[in-house]
Amino acid sequence: MSGTLRIEILSPEGSVCALDAKRITLPTTTGEITVLPGHVPIFTRLAEGEIAINDGEETTYVAITGGFLELSEDTAVILADYAVKSDTIVSARAEEAKQRAEEAMRTRKNAIDFVAAEQDLKKSLLQLKVSGRVKKRTRPQK
Repeated sequence: MSGTLRIEILSPEGSVCALDAKRITLPTTTGEITVLPGHVPIFTRLAEGEIAINDGEETTYVAITGGFLELSEDTAVILADYAVKSDTIVSARAEEAKQRAEEAMRTRKNAIDFVAAEQDLKKSLLQLKVSGRVKKRTRPQK
């Protein structure tokens, strides 16, 4: 058992990140789990939420809308429906996307349009939540 766990997050857009971690916290469909190096191998469905990847010094956050985790003794591979690292989120764009989605939900033409707008709203809210983590972490301490 090594002291770190290699994590790779992939989405339909490509590789989101590849990092070494001491601890990874993930949202599964049955609740949040934390895995450490040497964890028993698992394969599980991931739920919408945030992944927290801690390397022992700092935590990287990734927003996902679901997917799968395949975990071996020293490697975690996440195949996500959608994933974005917190430090790549532009809050202003996420806020604009949220407003567009809310407007689309109000002016929906049919159920399909409403569901699509609702999914866009969920993504933008998740992005805003995760991007807020970076801002909180980087604020100077009093």
